[in-house]
Amino acid sequence: MQQALKFGYSIYTIDNDPNVGLEEIEPGLRIGLFPNPTTNEINFAFDVNDAIVAIEIFDISGRHISSHRFNSTQGGIQYESIDVSQFSNGLYLCKFSVGDKQITRRFIKN
Repeated sequence: MQQALKFGYSIYTIDNDPNVGLEEIEPGLRIGLFPNPTTNEINFAFDVNDAIVAIEIFDISGRHISSHRFNSTQGGIQYESIDVSQFSNGLYLCKFSVGDKQITRRFIKN
């Protein structure tokens, strides 16, 4: 765990470790997703400089639910939120793309 965020949530550094299936991740790419589980809104924290962060959300069956793009032009940790209040309860996959690097995280909507 690299750094504590607001409200006691954490952001993690994803290392380029093929043993955990993250070989496509740029070393030092930091992304956090909270709260998890959530009811109305999912929050993101990321630390990437001068890049577009694309987020795609899929349900557990792989059906595309929504897409979002955020410009990260400032240094340091940036926070964004997505309204998920209209999503059905269940497990969702969140695919983050920064340039040609990707990482997928799960969240639960209650």
